[in-house]
Amino acid sequence: FPRGISGTEGSATGGPQSFSATYGITAYPTMILIAPDLSIVEQDIWPITATDDFDPFFTAHGITPFSVGISDITTDNNFSIFPSPAKDQITLSVNGKKLSSIRIFNMLGNVVMNKNLSDSQQIENLDISNLTSGIYYAEVKVNNANYIIKKFVKE
Repeated sequence: FPRGISGTEGSATGGPQSFSATYGITAYPTMILIAPDLSIVEQDIWPITATDDFDPFFTAHGITPFSVGISDITTDNNFSIFPSPAKDQITLSVNGKKLSSIRIFNMLGNVVMNKNLSDSQQIENLDISNLTSGIYYAEVKVNNANYIIKKFVKE
């Protein structure tokens, strides 16, 4: 994706046209949502006072808001996903706790799988054969209260 800076660096054409002219930016800072094909899908997102302010713009374009930072991921050595990389199936396991629900997110933050577990078991096998190769995040709810997120790789 192009970077919004002065000069010609980040120009969509790679030529003398500036980023500001290419995307119609008249003031900085400006928040815009650029699609993978480099088209603008949201121009001048405003006002933004918190990360949650982006949610309506993302959801309007089918993007599930899913921000993960170091402080957002709860690490728990009692939770594991194996194997990783996996081809057709993964096993999610928690020791000393019960799984309540599982959501699988792709790298764009879209929910690609959602499963509520009525049995509240400690181990769940998931069929991931329909997922494309890539990196995913499993968000598990344990003991109907806490969420734990771990990354896994699909071959």
